[in-house]
Amino acid sequence: MDPLSVAASIAGLTTAAGEVAKILKPYISAVSETVPQIALQVYAEVESTQTILSAVQRLINNLSLAKNTSLIQVDDVVAILTDGVLVYSDLEEAVGELRTELPADSIPLWSRLIWAHKESKMLSLLTRVQGFKSSTSLILNLLNCESNQQAEQHRVDLTRSIDKLLEGNQDLARRMMMLEGLINLQHTDVAGHDTDPAEDALPTIPEASAARAPPVSFSDFEADLESSRVYGRAKRSMLSGISLSKVSNISVIALPIFAEDVSNRHHYSFCLSVDVTCPELNGSKRSAENTSIIQDCHRIRKMLLQLPEFREEFQEVDVLYQNEPENPLRDLKHVCQKGTCLLALINKLRPGFYGLRRYSNIKLHDNVALHKFIAAFDTLNLGSTKAFTILDLTEDSYVGFFKVVETLESILGELVKRNILKNECLDAQIPWYGDTFKDLRATVYDFLATERGFFEQMRYLLAIKSKMGYELFNDIESQIVFGPICSIVDWQVEVLVAIETQVLKDPFEQRWNIPFTLLTRISKDFQVYDSPSPEREAILRAKMARRNKNLSEPHVFALQQLMALSGLPILHLDEYEKFIESLVTLFQKRGRKSTGLVLIDLMFAANAVKSVQTDIAQAKERVLLKPFLLDLNNRTED
Repeated sequence: MDPLSVAASIAGLTTAAGEVAKILKPYISAVSETVPQIALQVYAEVESTQTILSAVQRLINNLSLAKNTSLIQVDDVVAILTDGVLVYSDLEEAVGELRTELPADSIPLWSRLIWAHKESKMLSLLTRVQGFKSSTSLILNLLNCESNQQAEQHRVDLTRSIDKLLEGNQDLARRMMMLEGLINLQHTDVAGHDTDPAEDALPTIPEASAARAPPVSFSDFEADLESSRVYGRAKRSMLSGISLSKVSNISVIALPIFAEDVSNRHHYSFCLSVDVTCPELNGSKRSAENTSIIQDCHRIRKMLLQLPEFREEFQEVDVLYQNEPENPLRDLKHVCQKGTCLLALINKLRPGFYGLRRYSNIKLHDNVALHKFIAAFDTLNLGSTKAFTILDLTEDSYVGFFKVVETLESILGELVKRNILKNECLDAQIPWYGDTFKDLRATVYDFLATERGFFEQMRYLLAIKSKMGYELFNDIESQIVFGPICSIVDWQVEVLVAIETQVLKDPFEQRWNIPFTLLTRISKDFQVYDSPSPEREAILRAKMARRNKNLSEPHVFALQQLMALSGLPILHLDEYEKFIESLVTLFQKRGRKSTGLVLIDLMFAANAVKSVQTDIAQAKERVLLKPFLLDLNNRTED
């Protein structure tokens, strides 16, 4: 998954603004007395923003012609554009529901009623659009300003605008915390103009923290602002303190935003060549968008069945689980726990190796075989892949089993290279449902990509805990910061398998209550991640405060990611609700006779999600009430 670049964001925002204006145009063209005032206001803001963006784009593409670039900080530009992309995603989604063909003389009553119903939401979006336009205008004014005094005032106004934006937008603040990781790993030319290369490099963390200090000419107000809590929060990344004058090509700098974050992703080009994962934690080569757990397991099974040693084992599994829901990951794990057949793979690569004393105790025999397999695998030198551990395969969880899958894939890949096995091709991840279900297929595709992205993020948190948790936190801190992350990841595997199973079925045979009913099983685990968590944030901020003293860059990066992803499981519940609502809307259009069972199933799925949300809300309420109840109890005793 690539992040969005500065250049792509501006181009996409211009297109998105044009699309919103196009949707609103019929309302604006109607008789003025019947036009909703909010529609006129939104249209005017969008039109003017489009003009401003075009002007900014021309200057960004040729910074050498722009003025006052030393007064504009790179992370301010990134924050504004990130906010703009998210604002226009929400705006286009909202006005898209109002798309219609209107008569030239007036707006129908039903259409006016829809506008009235959405007025509060549109007013909120209008405020956000106006804020984005104001910030973008300040950047444009700075880049064009001839007067030093006016430029300084524009800079102060821009700083205030950014601080206000971050103070009131928790999601944007989290994304900006992610920015340091993106920049650390981005191979971007940040050489300055005609300066010493040593001066042009990105500053170290201590330098970046100090770089925001204002010059002597700043007023006392700016000095107070510099020491304030709000402004302190704005020191948010390694780009803090780096101005546009120090960057030769800002257009390729990454924004902390990805395709799954926006509903109008078709306007943007997410093709920045950046590795956005931490090398020290990058234990998986799986792609969130392109990998299907079910398909991977089916492919591995087909290849293993080419070997006689595995055929009997898979037949046994099929009989064992014949009355249970399909789960190829479970089946593969069961077979791999029989270490003897795994040794057959080593024997194919090293003929004559396979020799094992037969133990009367079957469990002991399998255990010895597994140890022998692991020891032998590490001598094969199959690239960077390391053998899994016994615990990865035997624990009652799928968390470690992905290491087993990666080990198998490396062996099977080598066997294909040596023409010992033939490769197996994968079918389409989402089958073609027919022309009448194009909209459903697109909805399912987007949801599946989002769900896989969430899964990878959760695995990433788990990787941080596994590889750095004990270096950063004591046991109590680790429990507070990470929560039951192992349970969340293990549950997410089951959910993904259940979702992928439904995706492969005919639309009328899909039963979405199956994956979403699994939610209720870990309701208490989700409650731990309720956002905000003052205790978790306090621990992370305390660790970050020491970062210039005794933390390595990988540790700093890990802490940034933990702050950025804090509370994500709770936020992700909204995605389930949106998906179910989308399916209900799509099936309701098709008539009750053919969709009755489907809608009943979706009702159960919605109830499952709602049940978890209710549990979380009640738990949060209990936490908030606890001090008051204790106080009341103390007063009663007195």
